[in-house]
Amino acid sequence: MIRPDDVYSVGMHLSFLAVGGIASGLRITRKSRQKKERFKAAFIISSCASLASAPAILWHIGFVPLVTLLSSPVLIPVASLALSLSVLALLTPFSIEVLNQLASWMMGLLINGSLIMSSAELLPVLEAGRTLVVPISIAMCSALLLPFLHAGWKVRWISCVCLFISACFLFLPGPRLRATFLDVGQGDSALIHFPDRRVLIVDTGPGAKAAAILKRELTKRSIRGKPAVLLSHGDRDHTGGLPVLVESVGSFTLMAAFITEGISRNISSKKRVRRGQHLINSEPNNNQSSSYRVYVLHPTDLGDDNNDSVVLLVIFGTTRILFTGDIEQQTEDLLVRQFTPLLSADVLKVAHHGSSTSSSSFFLNAVQPTSAVISAGTNNAFGHPNPSVVSRLQQMGVEVLSTSEVGAVRLSTNGHRMKISSWLPR
Repeated sequence: MIRPDDVYSVGMHLSFLAVGGIASGLRITRKSRQKKERFKAAFIISSCASLASAPAILWHIGFVPLVTLLSSPVLIPVASLALSLSVLALLTPFSIEVLNQLASWMMGLLINGSLIMSSAELLPVLEAGRTLVVPISIAMCSALLLPFLHAGWKVRWISCVCLFISACFLFLPGPRLRATFLDVGQGDSALIHFPDRRVLIVDTGPGAKAAAILKRELTKRSIRGKPAVLLSHGDRDHTGGLPVLVESVGSFTLMAAFITEGISRNISSKKRVRRGQHLINSEPNNNQSSSYRVYVLHPTDLGDDNNDSVVLLVIFGTTRILFTGDIEQQTEDLLVRQFTPLLSADVLKVAHHGSSTSSSSFFLNAVQPTSAVISAGTNNAFGHPNPSVVSRLQQMGVEVLSTSEVGAVRLSTNGHRMKISSWLPR
C-alpha cells in the first residue's frame, strides 16, 4: 500500500540516513579482508550508521544521549549475532538447545547493557533546537561524503543525490495537530484541526460574536467532511453561539453528554457521549506519524451540572491535551482516583475559567502540565481567573496563558514538539 505521508515518519528518515551511513562505512572498510579487520569494520559501519541517524533524532525528539552514539556500534553487532544464532537454531534441529541458550544469553546481555547505559547518566545529552539541526546535518552529510571523494564521478554524484534527498525528507513539514483556544470573551470555545484535516469544535462560546470568530477560523484551513461540535455542558457561555453556527456553517455532527431539545433544534446528526468512548480517532490506514486519539474521561451519568461536563483527553504522538469543561473539585478528585497516571497532560485547559472551585493542588499534581490555558473575558464580573489558581499553577512552573490577557492561544505540534503562540483580536 502506498501511503504518501510515510515521508514524514521518523522511521522513514532514520532508514534513509542510516543506509547512507552504512554505505559510507562500507566505503571506508572496503579493503578490510582479514578476519581481524572484520570486527573493526563492523564497528566502523555501525558508528557511521549511528552518526548518520543522529540529525533525524535531534530533529524529531530534540536530544540525543551521547552514550547512545558510543554504545550502538557495540550493541548493533551483538544484536545481529544474536539474531543470526536464533535463525540458525530454527534451521539446525540437532543443536537447537545450545544455540537457543547462547542467543538468549546474548540478548539478555544486550538488554541489560542497554538498560544500564540508558539509566546511568554516564555522558551528557546532546540537545539542539531546530535551527542548530540544520548546520549539524550539513556537517554530518559532508563527513559521510568524504569516503567517496576518490571514487568515480558516477559514485560521487549518486552519493550526493541520495544524501540530498535524505536531508530533504528530514526537513519536510510533517503532519501536525493544531488546537486553537479562541478569545470569545467570558465563555469557552476551542477548535482542533487534526492531521487528517478533520475538525472538532469544543464549545461554541456565549453568543453570535463567538460564532463569527469560530466561522472565521474554520475558513482559514481546508477541512475534510463536516465538522463535529462537542458541547461540554449546557451553560450559555459554552453553548450560546450554537444557533448562529447552525445558520452560518450548516451541516455538522453535535456531540454532548446531555442533549436537550432546545440545544439540538435544527440539527439532524446527534451523538451522546459517555466515559470510555473514543470520540474521534485517526483512520486505521494512517501511519504512526499522523495517528491520534480523543478519549472521553467523564461523565458517566446524565446531567447538566458543572460536574457533569465532558472531559476530553487528546493524544497525538507524545503530546497530550486535557479539556476539562467546568468541572469542580469533586469531579477532579474522581478523575485523579480513576485515571492516574493516565491523566498526565502537556497542556491543560483549565476548568471553569480559572475559578477557585476548580484546579486543586491534588488534581494539578496528577496532571503535571507544562502549559495551562484559561478562557476568560477581560474585567469579567466573576473575577476569573482567580489569583490563587494562577499562583498555584505558576508555583508548579506551569506557563499560564489567559485569553483575557494574551488573546487567542494556538498550540501546534508534530506529536513530539509543541509550539504555542497567541494573538489579540484586531
